[in-house]
Amino acid sequence: MSKIPVSILNDYGQGSNKLVVNRFKWLDSRYFVCVDKEGIEKVVDANKKPAQEVSFSRVPCFDFHETEQSHFYLARSMLPYTDVKQRLLRKYQDFRYAAYSLKLEHREFLLDHLIGVDKSFMKKGYSDPMVPEFSFTFLDWRLTEELIHGKIELKDISDERFEQICFNIFPDGSHLLHLAASMRSHKLLEEII
Repeated sequence: MSKIPVSILNDYGQGSNKLVVNRFKWLDSRYFVCVDKEGIEKVVDANKKPAQEVSFSRVPCFDFHETEQSHFYLARSMLPYTDVKQRLLRKYQDFRYAAYSLKLEHREFLLDHLIGVDKSFMKKGYSDPMVPEFSFTFLDWRLTEELIHGKIELKDISDERFEQICFNIFPDGSHLLHLAASMRSHKLLEEII
């Protein structure tokens, strides 16, 4: 293993060791992933001399302050059951991590990042310690289908609901823009943009 250059860890040399640990994870005995305070995620080969960045990606809607209290990869902060938008955002972040930082391409590998279980409630002693997490809600999927097929218009959906729809990744790996483009829904695409 080689010494890790400061340039790879970017802002990790400043601040507490806890911040470094909370944004760092070994993938195996050779590679690790880290995210800097700006939300740039890097996969690094520690066996190269010097250690080299293998891939990078931007974490969408990254909240640096969350990493001050909890580990970004292994133990994210607890969310209320009802915070659907934030849960969708986390699944979206996880999907992007898998697709762009880890460069997973096969659907069966990506599927593991679209479906999961939030175990953070186990720590707090709740009677129902696990919350299933999906990358979409059925309601948002249904609304997206109706938008694309012209059964409802974008103006019929609240801004908050539309923002939530944008974070949905449907079972086939597509989202609103993919579906609108594949159905040649030019009017909807123009309204979105």
